[in-house]
Amino acid sequence: AEAVKVVRSLQPFGVALFAFVTVRTHEEIRAAGARHVFGFPAVEADPEAADRPWERAIGRAQVEHLAERGYERVLYAFPEPSSRRVVSEHRLRGVREECRRRGMPQPEVFTLPLHRPQAVAALSALERIPGSAICAADDRHGLAVLAAAADLGWLVPSDVAVIGAEDTVEGRLAIPALTTARVADSDDLTGLRVWLEAELNGDRTPLGRAIWESAASAEVVVGQST
Repeated sequence: AEAVKVVRSLQPFGVALFAFVTVRTHEEIRAAGARHVFGFPAVEADPEAADRPWERAIGRAQVEHLAERGYERVLYAFPEPSSRRVVSEHRLRGVREECRRRGMPQPEVFTLPLHRPQAVAALSALERIPGSAICAADDRHGLAVLAAAADLGWLVPSDVAVIGAEDTVEGRLAIPALTTARVADSDDLTGLRVWLEAELNGDRTPLGRAIWESAASAEVVVGQST
């Protein structure tokens, strides 16, 4: 792995991992000369399959917001095959968890291309049921819903409501402004300091529970699309 080559070359005191790596890579980094290796926990198999609680939190926040607005059924706009699918799958998992917790029907998942005519076709193929809304995998797919709805002559949110994810500038500039979910802001670095001190003292922990749990909270920035 490239990280192992860098460690072997630089011989750093410590390496903080903010991406998932396999157990083997984790051990190779340590063997290459890093005295301390800490951060995201090492995984036994595919790093892409590792749990991402903050992504699930975004999905849960999307459903929570829609339910509070009175929507009773959720559709999920899933991306076409790309590197973004891993993130989207974890967010969808959160959507399903929150639907189950609230006794709502499980989401209807449909693929939404980021190509305007194809997005129009995907949206027009959906069964329009009163009380339903769309959770988009991210703001780009939320914007695709807005674009397709405009071409179809549908009003947002009265004909179709949509919530995105990641709170991008583009979403805020859209008309109507896109409602979106994001990882909650936190100015509290106490957990990070405690975790780092513990790691440097030899108390190995998987990123520190305080950090891991605080990362698993999300909030909604309300626009005009829900």
